[in-house]
Amino acid sequence: VSVLYWRSYCSFTRIPHSAMSASSAIPDSVESDANPYEELPGAEVSELKPGLFQVMAPAGDRSPLAGAQLMCLYNATSDKMFKVTVDFLQPDMTPGPSGVDVLQPDKLAVVLYPLEGRVITTGKWKAVKRAFMFGKPDAAWQEKQRAKAEKAVSGELEKVLALFKSKGLDPAKLSSDDGGRVCFQSGMQYVDHEFPPTQDSICKPHEFQLRVYPWMRPAAYCGDAEPCLYVGTIEPNDIDQGMLGDCYFMCA
Repeated sequence: VSVLYWRSYCSFTRIPHSAMSASSAIPDSVESDANPYEELPGAEVSELKPGLFQVMAPAGDRSPLAGAQLMCLYNATSDKMFKVTVDFLQPDMTPGPSGVDVLQPDKLAVVLYPLEGRVITTGKWKAVKRAFMFGKPDAAWQEKQRAKAEKAVSGELEKVLALFKSKGLDPAKLSSDDGGRVCFQSGMQYVDHEFPPTQDSICKPHEFQLRVYPWMRPAAYCGDAEPCLYVGTIEPNDIDQGMLGDCYFMCA
C-alpha cells in the first residue's frame, strides 16, 4: 500500500528554530509539527491539558513594558481542537494580532486547531484563570485538510499518468501492479490510478455524504525526515489505524 487512508491529520512544514532567536521575529501564528515557541530565550513550557502547551517567555522588544511577558499556546495534537479562554487580573497587555478574540479588556479567547500555535498576548498581569473546551476539529477544518491533501494527490497522479503516456502505455489498460512497476523502474512514487486516494474512491458525492479524511503517505503522516522510533514496549495505542483498516505497519 503506497498511499494510505489516515485519520484527520495533516503534517506541516517544520519552522526552523533559528528563526526564533529574536523576539521581533516570533511569528504571531504557526502551523508546524513542532512547537517553535519552546525555543524562545528564557521560555518556560507547561502542559495545560494533554497536548496543549503554554509557553511563557520574556517579551523583549515586542513590548515597551519592563519585565513584560509573552504568552503563547500550542496544540500538539493531531485530532483535537481547543478553545481556550483566559481571564487576566489587573492586566497591562496587548493581545496577539492573529486569531485572538478580545471578549473584554481583561479576557481573551483563542481557538487552536491541530498543530497550531499562537501568540496570545504580551504585557504584564498579576494572575490568570483559564477555561477550556476541546473536541474533534470542526467540519470546515476537516474539509480544508482533505482539500489540501487531495490537491497534492492530484498533482502526483497527473505525473504518474504523464509517465505512462510518455512510454506509450494506456492507463485504462494498465493494471495497478504493472503501473507500480513502471513507476518503480522510473524512480517515481506510485499513485494507484485504478483506485486513486481520493474521497470519490470511497463513495460518489451524489450517493451519500461520508465524513471526510485526507489520504497521506507515511512520510507525510510522520512529518519528520528522521525515522520514528518506539521507546520501550510497543502497545496497541502506538499503532494509528487508518479508516480503511490500514496502518503504517502494514505499509512497511
